[in-house]
Amino acid sequence: MGAPKVSDLFRLLAVFILPVLLVAAPAGIAAQSTPLEILFWYPDLDRVRESNQELVKSFNDSVGRALGIRVSAKSQGNPAELGRRLAAAAASGTAPDVSVVEAGILGPLIGAGAIASLDGLVERDRYDLSDFRPGLLRDSFIGGRLYALPFLRSVPVLYMNLDILRQAGLDVRGPADWKDLERYCRAIKERTGHPGLILGSEIVLYETFLLQAGTSLLAEDGRSCNIASEPALEAVRFFRRLSDEGLVRILSSRDLTKSIPDPSSLKCGMWYMSSAAAAPLGTLARLFRFELGAAPLPILLRGGAVPGGYNLAISAGLAPSRREAAWEFVKWMTASEQSVRSSVRTGYLPLRPGPTASEDLGTYLSGTLSARAALAQLSSAGGRRQVPSYPEVSRVILAALDAAWTEGRDVDAVFTAAASRCDALLAGSGGT
Repeated sequence: MGAPKVSDLFRLLAVFILPVLLVAAPAGIAAQSTPLEILFWYPDLDRVRESNQELVKSFNDSVGRALGIRVSAKSQGNPAELGRRLAAAAASGTAPDVSVVEAGILGPLIGAGAIASLDGLVERDRYDLSDFRPGLLRDSFIGGRLYALPFLRSVPVLYMNLDILRQAGLDVRGPADWKDLERYCRAIKERTGHPGLILGSEIVLYETFLLQAGTSLLAEDGRSCNIASEPALEAVRFFRRLSDEGLVRILSSRDLTKSIPDPSSLKCGMWYMSSAAAAPLGTLARLFRFELGAAPLPILLRGGAVPGGYNLAISAGLAPSRREAAWEFVKWMTASEQSVRSSVRTGYLPLRPGPTASEDLGTYLSGTLSARAALAQLSSAGGRRQVPSYPEVSRVILAALDAAWTEGRDVDAVFTAAASRCDALLAGSGGT
């Protein structure tokens, strides 16, 4: 028998190797010589931009190359600008394949038909959602269907100027509960002359207060709100009373960026802020030479916090090949390894526990001041309910917080009126 011809070898290769290559590609992504390019939008925040660019390059050089997918990443201004551009692009049929979406605007985009449900993909791939950290997935659902995966997430934590706490004779581990918080604020004011705490009219922080008070912003069916309930009113009254006594300083929603210490507000004992703010706060602490600490929020009836931040979503109406490529990218971006790498870069939370001995997780825990305080709160985290009218409802609530906390108006009257407006909005949007 003679040596096999070259043409015979090629036929054998086609029979045995080509099916393997085709099986390796996800369903819906056809084998092709030119990579399928998909578009990814994200907010233009310094640490987020750098992290996303690094992750996208890593995807393109590894999984993307193997699957014939190339991601083109484009920043789209600040988070508010990104939301406006995404809504406009969805209406004009020019939406990106994948986008970072702020949790509070996901509901309206879903209601407008701009975001694709992930249920079919999750079920087909038997994709495991169970290891996402507690509370992070709740605002990815609406009407019982999954529309996004958590991405850049954070929770409010308590930051402390440890020098001022020591000057006031206080334990630098921070207050344990709201009664203790009042004691700290009073001691700081009496012994240093500075406000004990700075906080702002901010929706995620307000929802966290409601969680700790044993209630929630929305009723279970999403068709009415709980903001005029006694537990909710008492939480607002507590900080109003401390503000009236000069123990805390409350910033309006318009001035909220000033809650990051500037030269006019550095002399303060504590701040309620996002866990993702640890890096800029640390920079200011070094610049103005004070020791910064972080702790979980003081508890009321219970501990925990409501996560804020962003999700990853896939646009509706994509061709099957683009939808499959987008899904592969979203799964990769939210996997444990990429999540921890992103956390090290940005200060946002690791989405999944992952290997506890990983070098990146160790770097995050040791290098991010707020890390342990934030993760401790996730074990009892709540979640933001998704309804189409959430942005309008949140604007009504922020106006009510400003009126009650910074304009001196009666808490009960303001929130009774706000509850009526919110209930009308919620009833009109059909709840969850």
